[in-house]
Amino acid sequence: MGSLQGWIPSDLTGASLAPTCINPVYNSNSTGCIPSLSGSAFCVAGVVAKDATGNSQAMIDFPLNAPTSGALSRIFIPNSITVSVEVTAGLDAIALVLIGADNTTYVASVGHWVPNVAMPVSNFTTTGLPGSGEAVASTTALTQLLLIVTSSATADTPFSLCLTNVTTQ
Repeated sequence: MGSLQGWIPSDLTGASLAPTCINPVYNSNSTGCIPSLSGSAFCVAGVVAKDATGNSQAMIDFPLNAPTSGALSRIFIPNSITVSVEVTAGLDAIALVLIGADNTTYVASVGHWVPNVAMPVSNFTTTGLPGSGEAVASTTALTQLLLIVTSSATADTPFSLCLTNVTTQ
């Protein structure tokens, strides 16, 4: 996956979901994907059911620079991160999240990131809004990248995306 490597578990939470397809297949009883992701796209497609509480979601979890098993590695992103995805449905419902080694959540909220474009890490904040909250710095130790398809309160959210590359600059 570009300059980073890892394995990708996926997660579906909240209200009942329409059929969801995940490739490669995730086995919730194992520690990663089967088969292990190695230089190819990871694709998910389905529907996140409407949920007035906003708690339903589909998620791709990419441990940054991690082996296929074992502890998460820490990385530091000096300037920016490029998350390459092919999105055919649901782009307006995808939040991008970085998880710090101390479990702090840094968010580039829905509408505040563009796939396939280098984004300054300072755009990831604890509030999800650029310019507010604590921002990621080049000295922030990071362990994970999440792509979260969020639910809508009024309608089901179809999504189809493939994570194809993650690079840091």
